[in-house]
Amino acid sequence: MTLGEWQRLIARIEKALTVPTTDGSALRTTRTILREGLDGSAGAKAFFRDCISEALNRAADDVSAVAPETEQVHDATNLVVCAGLHYLENPGATLHQAIEANYEEDVSLFNFISDVFLQHVKDALEEDEELGLEAQAEHEKIVEVAQRVCRRHNIPYALYLADLRERSGSRYGGLEIDADADDSDGLEYFRLPIPEISPAERRAELLADAQLHAESEHRAREWLRDDREACAIFGEDAHYEWDLRDYDIHFLFTCYCIDLTVRLYREHEAQKTETTEQSAPTAEQISAVVELAERGIARELGATDARHHYTEEETAMMKTRFDNARAGIAAITTLSTRSTETVQS
Repeated sequence: MTLGEWQRLIARIEKALTVPTTDGSALRTTRTILREGLDGSAGAKAFFRDCISEALNRAADDVSAVAPETEQVHDATNLVVCAGLHYLENPGATLHQAIEANYEEDVSLFNFISDVFLQHVKDALEEDEELGLEAQAEHEKIVEVAQRVCRRHNIPYALYLADLRERSGSRYGGLEIDADADDSDGLEYFRLPIPEISPAERRAELLADAQLHAESEHRAREWLRDDREACAIFGEDAHYEWDLRDYDIHFLFTCYCIDLTVRLYREHEAQKTETTEQSAPTAEQISAVVELAERGIARELGATDARHHYTEEETAMMKTRFDNARAGIAAITTLSTRSTETVQS
């Protein structure tokens, strides 16, 4: 979304916050409406809710207009509006309570996410006793000790491995750990079975198999239920116990857009306030100007020579200038009073 589109969206929200009252009276600020709502006025509270409802609905329409045209985006924007209004009347409510209060059945905000399914598989494999990270570390230690012993006895590791897997021990069954050699720390690992596929490789194969079934929730749960090895590793109940859903990406995008809208709107309001504060003179500045102006008038009057005969034109010009000066002082004084009232409100 471009900056111009966001600015237009902010303008529409700002406009919605200043809609006329139902009785046709003058516009009221959000601050006034909030104060009346806190004082217990039912009409003001209803108006405030309607005001927010219109702003949220307009924001949802504008976000939907620039977001991908999908059912998920439409559902997400609708939920944000409904949940926001529900939170307004029920500050302690949760999202699930807002959904229950506004929808007869669940909306499609929680969808199957393949990454969630694959993360479940990865986590379970890494914690597995035979295929997990600890099993891989033990496997690497067994291999490292066997290779060390073979090098010390000048025996090809591949031949030793073949003999070990055949379990005949006919050729290299006599190899032993030398307690005085450097490989003595591997006594507990020597001659332990070394499978053809390491735990890490088997984990990768199972994860790749899971990826083939990650296209839909139905296929993922079917694989967890029907695949014999998956069932043995993940448990017979994984196919219905695992939560494979999460917030839909379009819903999260919509929430991000609305959050960004709120932040931009607040920045816009803050900039307006800052500009107003910088441009408006303070009460002290106005008072100083008024005081200097009054002194100037007094000096001007004092400099007038009563003995001098002024023409009618000169007299009229002097009167007009003094009248304008007094009117200006009165206007500046009024401005000072309004500025003080604004700061206090």
